[in-house]
Amino acid sequence: MPPIAESAGIKAFSEKIGIDDLRIVPATAVEENQTRFFNDYTAQGRHAGMHYLEKHAGKRADPRTLLPGAQSMVVVLCRYAPLIGPANRHVALYAQGRDYHAVMKGKLRALSGLLPEGKFRLFCDTAPLLEKYWAAVAGLGHIGRNTLLIHPRFGSYCFIGILLCQTAFDHYDPLSPIAGRLPGNLSTGHPCHDCKRCMETCPGKALIENQGLDARRCFSYLTIESTQPRPPIPSPYWFGCDLCQSVCPANARLPFVENRDFQALEAVLQAKAGDFLAMEPASFMERFKESALLRAGIDGMRENAKAWLSTHPCEENPPKG
Repeated sequence: MPPIAESAGIKAFSEKIGIDDLRIVPATAVEENQTRFFNDYTAQGRHAGMHYLEKHAGKRADPRTLLPGAQSMVVVLCRYAPLIGPANRHVALYAQGRDYHAVMKGKLRALSGLLPEGKFRLFCDTAPLLEKYWAAVAGLGHIGRNTLLIHPRFGSYCFIGILLCQTAFDHYDPLSPIAGRLPGNLSTGHPCHDCKRCMETCPGKALIENQGLDARRCFSYLTIESTQPRPPIPSPYWFGCDLCQSVCPANARLPFVENRDFQALEAVLQAKAGDFLAMEPASFMERFKESALLRAGIDGMRENAKAWLSTHPCEENPPKG
């Protein structure tokens, strides 16, 4: 009989490597209503130019297709804000420090060292897996009106990672009874039930009642993923956008993050929008090699700079006197 992993051991170890919360659940199929909602989302074009979301519908519907023989999902959460030190107020908080993909996968790989046997896969926002859904299923929080996971203690400033493995565990966390809630079905008890601050604050009005996020209007998408010309940027941000999180009551009075992996890099702290207009690609790659700003590329950052400076010309070079 294959050995069974001890859930208590992996949870105790997770605290030592800077993981803030962890749950272990059986690998099962996604609820049908979630799959239907996601398919409708892409069919209606609300994913904008993120055409990769249209692929691998079957894999999204059942994580076991990503790893044959998978039995368990170790779902982890790491806080990235509020920061202890300074931050660049024009960059979304998630992108202040080292690229979260590398950081989270490093932590997941460390956890995988405790598995007794069997294959595994590590996921952090790079595969057809509904990570926020699985975090909610595992009991790590609710999906809010801003479409982000809201943890009951750490709010929405959190990264999610998943270790999918063929290992069985001696104990599984209970599946959350609220896992199937979709946008517009926020009944009494949900933290967003009687609050719409994120919807009212969003500069692009990208959060739609009963539908969730329309990426075509979202300035986080427009300044990071989009390859199209940028519209004028009305918010303080020229990379990403945190306005829907900054006004969320769940993010008020959060404990500070001590994990140094997520504290601001000097390159990000010192960056100004105008820097990217004359920056060479090689210089950009070297300066931001550890940063999520690479996601937009130098061409994207130049477009961001032009769009932002068109509406904030005095903030880059404030008038003297």
